[in-house]
Amino acid sequence: MTRALPGILKGGLQLSTARAIAAAIQGLQTFILAKLLGVTGFGTVNVFNLISLYGGLTGFGIDTVAVREIPGRAAAGDAERQELLKNLAFTYEIGLRILVCAIVAALGIVMFEERIRIGVLLVAANLLVDKVCLLYYGIGTATKKFGVLSTGNVIGALTAGLLTILLVRVLDIYAQLAALLGVQMLMTLFYESRLKLSPRIHYDRREFIALLKMGIPFVALSLIYYCWRASDRMMIAVFMDVKMLGIYSFAALAVQLVV
Repeated sequence: MTRALPGILKGGLQLSTARAIAAAIQGLQTFILAKLLGVTGFGTVNVFNLISLYGGLTGFGIDTVAVREIPGRAAAGDAERQELLKNLAFTYEIGLRILVCAIVAALGIVMFEERIRIGVLLVAANLLVDKVCLLYYGIGTATKKFGVLSTGNVIGALTAGLLTILLVRVLDIYAQLAALLGVQMLMTLFYESRLKLSPRIHYDRREFIALLKMGIPFVALSLIYYCWRASDRMMIAVFMDVKMLGIYSFAALAVQLVV
């Protein structure tokens, strides 16, 4: 454990620094976006963000279990179990996310007018690509590929921020979603080229049930936590209007950055 500690501290510092840089870039990008779109446009963007948040909370929790179990299997030299966990996580989590994205897209078409509908369809596409990217990130964390992940964090944040600012004049309220979609695709390719995970489809009913029992509590806790954190914006979106949501979201972001 003593010999492993320097590596753990170094990896943790790399990831923390990359996350801080990414958060700073995201904050700057959001301020510019709010300035260019105005209050109503920024409020509409936050409607898309809320849909993305709730859609992103769906899952079986198998990816979370895999990230926690793989390091122990790696230490024990159990490469076969590592591969199984990776493939099961990709198979079942991506399968569920495809279903969720189809539901989000269908609801967007049925429930919203055209301006919002286009954004919801982009959200559905983003939810799928984001899940793939997060799976790569999670497995990379479990296998201690901290350098690759830190580089990916910074590159992704820089590219997404720059693209959003460049596209906002052309794509208006859809600029952030379009930029994220493109960047997440590029980041997935980047992670695959560096991590060489090459996931395969693998179904195993017995293993799925066992992992599901461990994973569902993580999903439930995430739902409770993030639903509570987003409850203020959700209530404003439901009972007020996008203008008020834009004002409140901007103020909340400013407070969050200060904290």
